Amino acid sequence: AELAAQRADAAAVSRLQQHVERARPLLREPITHADASMDFHVELARAAGNEVLYATVEAYRELLVPSIRDVRDEKSGRATQRAHEELVEAVRRKDSEGAREIMLAHLSDFEKRLRRRLAERSEPQRSAALPAPRLVRTQRKKPA
Repeated sequence: AELAAQRADAAAVSRLQQHVERARPLLREPITHADASMDFHVELARAAGNEVLYATVEAYRELLVPSIRDVRDEKSGRATQRAHEELVEAVRRKDSEGAREIMLAHLSDFEKRLRRRLAERSEPQRSAALPAPRLVRTQRKKPA
């Protein structure tokens, strides 16, 4: 998101906006909105102008969509839609720090929902498990 805000041209912003608009009417359809959500993330990676990042997000698409579908409900769909709309605006404004912060909060929210869903599935086995480390870094480490 940070790179997209720095590098996206008008055409990339337009494509991001189109993805957001395409997803909005799908909010009541979790499976379809999950697919549209991942399409947005692929397009955001493309807008970043980093081929490795784009290829990685594209490759993860098929792995992540089932998890997104599994934890998606109308409330989380609305939160996702709002985050995507905010990301488009941050990219449009070239607000790289704002885009980064929005994306970190968005990913953190997804991580919480996914962990909650996984805990529900494995409740009997959880008592012996150690707490898992967070996957999303919320603060940027300062260079040494």
